[in-house]
Amino acid sequence: MKILTLVIGQLKNKKKYFSGFSLLELIVVISIISVLGIFVGISSNFLNLSNNDISIEKKLNSILEEIEFLKKYSLSLNASIELFSADSEKNSKIYFDKKSFNNCEIQNNESKKIYISPSGEVTEFSLDCLIKNELVKIKINSSGRPAFDEN
Repeated sequence: MKILTLVIGQLKNKKKYFSGFSLLELIVVISIISVLGIFVGISSNFLNLSNNDISIEKKLNSILEEIEFLKKYSLSLNASIELFSADSEKNSKIYFDKKSFNNCEIQNNESKKIYISPSGEVTEFSLDCLIKNELVKIKINSSGRPAFDEN
C-alpha cells in the first residue's frame, strides 16, 4: 500500500510542474546584462576619446573637403562666400566654425577677409592648428589646397 501511495504522489507532482524561469534566475540574468552594458558603455567612451586624436594628414584632408564643399556651394549660389572676416561680426564666421577647422586659428592674413569665389579662387591664408598637442602651421593656397607649412 505504501508503494502505491508513493507512485500516486509522484504522478501528482508531475502534473503540477510549471514551465518558465524563477524570479531569482531572472534577476541574476538582468543584473549580468546590465553590468556588461556598463562595461561596453565605458569602453566605447574611451574609444571616442582616442578618435579625437587626429593626424596631420587627416586634418589636411578634412580642411580640403570642407573648402571643396564651400567652392561648390559658392558656385551654386553664384556668389562669393566670406569664409572669415576679422573686422566684422557678421555670419561669415559660421563657415570657419565647422568641425574641420576645430582647434585652428587664422594667422598672417593681410586683407583680414577670406573669400571663396564661384570660380574656385580662395584667398590665401595660413592656419595654426593644434594637432596632438603640437602646433602645426597649415597654408591654404589660392586654389584652396591645404599644405603643411614647414616655416
